[in-house]
Amino acid sequence: MHKKIIDYFKSHIFKRKKQNTRKNTIINTLQKDSFKKRKTQLSINLGIFHKIKILSNNILSYYIIPLILIVFLILFLIFWPLLTVKNINIIKKDDITNINIAYKAIESIRWNRIFTLDRDTILKKLTNYQQNITDIELKIKFPNTLIIHIESSKWVFNTTINKKQYIITRKWTLIPKKHSNELRTIDILYNFNENVFLDYKDIFQETYIWRINSTIKGLEENIIDLKIKNIQYYPIEREMHIILGNNTQLLFSIHTDTNKQIKKTAIFNREHIKLNDASLIYMDLRIKNKVFYCTSEDEYICNQNLKKIYAK
Repeated sequence: MHKKIIDYFKSHIFKRKKQNTRKNTIINTLQKDSFKKRKTQLSINLGIFHKIKILSNNILSYYIIPLILIVFLILFLIFWPLLTVKNINIIKKDDITNINIAYKAIESIRWNRIFTLDRDTILKKLTNYQQNITDIELKIKFPNTLIIHIESSKWVFNTTINKKQYIITRKWTLIPKKHSNELRTIDILYNFNENVFLDYKDIFQETYIWRINSTIKGLEENIIDLKIKNIQYYPIEREMHIILGNNTQLLFSIHTDTNKQIKKTAIFNREHIKLNDASLIYMDLRIKNKVFYCTSEDEYICNQNLKKIYAK
């Protein structure tokens, strides 16, 4: 009996120890798992920060530092005292532009920063003095030389205004220059103010000189034996009178396109009276779908009408 009691207590104490040992093992296992989990999370965060650091270093190396260097170089070139316009060379592509006036027009750009020059600004300065200039080309010769190539509108007519000879360009610019044997002469029937400076100025709209030119070209293409002696332009009336070699006058309106008037002239020359016929005094083509003409039979009346209309 005594032995059974002792065995009972021994077995009971052993079970308690075994249970305590199992609890400690579970607790330790949980603690280790929790520690491992926390340690893994910390490792991932450190990896992200490491990648961000590498990326920022790459951006700094490949983009930001070169960009800073480029900006610094640009600022250095702009503000470097040696890179200013000291010498200006103007080269003209024609014989009518005044080179001395051109130099005077852009003198204000001298000593400006060479990289701050604007083509349109320089062109405007030049055309303020010579409106015949239509285009320029800029070239920089380092460190301080600017080369400017100037191009002018082409010349088309000779004329005389207030007893002064001019060459007219396609822009209606008056160039003070001796008449060229290669150009036709056009008389401008207009009262120009003698006190107004006309040299190198556009006096009329470019559209009308284009129509005058195209009318002459169209007549010569359609009437082979046409002999033009002189051309008269009436700016107020928007009319052009062509005087032929036999003094016959052809009256055109250039207020609109003249193609139909040219066609009427060619048909009249082919089917009625030759324009070179001495009996033809004038032919009026200004009225739509009509042709008025006058022959030597009514020469006196015809001339009186012209004088009355145009104060000749």
